Amino acid sequence: MRFAACARWQGAELQAQRRLVDGPWTLDLSASVDSVSGRNVDAGEALPRLAPRRTRLGLQGAHAGWRAGLSWRHASRQSQVPATDQATPAHSLTDFWLSWQTSIDRTEALWFVRLDNAGDRLAHNASSFSALRGLGPLPGRALSAGLRLRF
Repeated sequence: MRFAACARWQGAELQAQRRLVDGPWTLDLSASVDSVSGRNVDAGEALPRLAPRRTRLGLQGAHAGWRAGLSWRHASRQSQVPATDQATPAHSLTDFWLSWQTSIDRTEALWFVRLDNAGDRLAHNASSFSALRGLGPLPGRALSAGLRLRF
């Protein structure tokens, strides 16, 4: 059994951030996109378990010790797969978060709350083995809250 193959890879990643409001209140817009493709030159087909093209848009605001943000993440359908794999459907996920940071004497406290996958969308990781994708989708809606202290 042979595990090595001659492969050809191509990829790109772009990232941008722009401050929309500057002053006591700040508002930042961020965006990114990445894409990778690979071909098994020996077999003449796509490499397995590659991430699809991904896009992310984010908006973050801050004032005094408060920060809040939202992000939208989209993964395109991964249809560039070898014959032994299956295409992964596209998905879009939305996340929200809020935090407050304060200092008391020499102790810093960060309170936060985060809501990931707010729409509770079903999503699968294209880089996982196709036999396991249905058994282990990405996490659904998740609410987390916490406190981080730094002494």
